[in-house]
Amino acid sequence: GDFFSRAMPKVAQAKDTASAKAVLMDDLKEWRAKENPNRVFATTGVRDDKSAANYVSLVVKQLYTPWFRVFLPFDPQPYLRKINCPVLALNGSRDIQVLPESNSKGIRESLAAGGNKKAVVEVLPGLNHLFQSCKACTIMEYGVLSETFSPLAMEKIGDWLRKEISPK
Repeated sequence: GDFFSRAMPKVAQAKDTASAKAVLMDDLKEWRAKENPNRVFATTGVRDDKSAANYVSLVVKQLYTPWFRVFLPFDPQPYLRKINCPVLALNGSRDIQVLPESNSKGIRESLAAGGNKKAVVEVLPGLNHLFQSCKACTIMEYGVLSETFSPLAMEKIGDWLRKEISPK
């Protein structure tokens, strides 16, 4: 399966940062051995053992912040089921931090289960986690892209807002 969906639960359950780094490094090594190097780089920015060690340190540091330790096990489904106002939920198709198809599906199903008929849930093509048109689509690319926010995403949001706030 996908590297992140397989590795992250094990990393989150590790007893400390040293064990989390070891678990993530093992999974990353195993994945790198069988995956196309271009896909590994596009997904993680990892090209060699040094960049792998840097990547593992960065990920574990982020996962072990107090905010992330609360966020990681959080299940939004019960809350989404209670929302009955209009909702616009967008994901970028090239997002590597949130799996766009499964995330959108979960949002759509949870809102529908709660009876929300005013939800628009879409995956926007070619956009990363920050709604930028990306090339490599890695986290490292966020700060170097000239586009700060996609005109496509801005247009979707603007159109939705005009539709929702216009007099009925």
